[in-house]
Amino acid sequence: MSNDLLPEKDYRIALKASLAINAVGEALDAMTWLAQGWLQRGSTQEGANVLVYVMNNPDVRYDTFDRAEEMFLELEEKICPRVLLDAKEFILSKSLATMAAYVFEAGASDTSGDSSNEAPAKPAADSDIVP
Repeated sequence: MSNDLLPEKDYRIALKASLAINAVGEALDAMTWLAQGWLQRGSTQEGANVLVYVMNNPDVRYDTFDRAEEMFLELEEKICPRVLLDAKEFILSKSLATMAAYVFEAGASDTSGDSSNEAPAKPAADSDIVP
């Protein structure tokens, strides 16, 4: 695993941009990088959930799959099998949009104290703007 992670905020922005242009492969890649950061901080359930989703998505790119699989295999050696089973059950019938929402929520609730984990603010819709 590479230790050359960008700040989590950058991967969240990449994920949001990928979703906006329907770039599924790039969205899955951003999710994988976020999962790597979570695993390094000890958030194994969240990281496992994302890795299992990425590896089971038919639109995953080969390099992203390989990185996710490598992390997952390392994780299998270290943690309780129940966490991995829960992750496999968690992803059932999840869409990309549902998983992205989970990723934003999981990162926002991270208690590491790093303010870069906050999800970017939602831009105001035209109807929200008062003249």
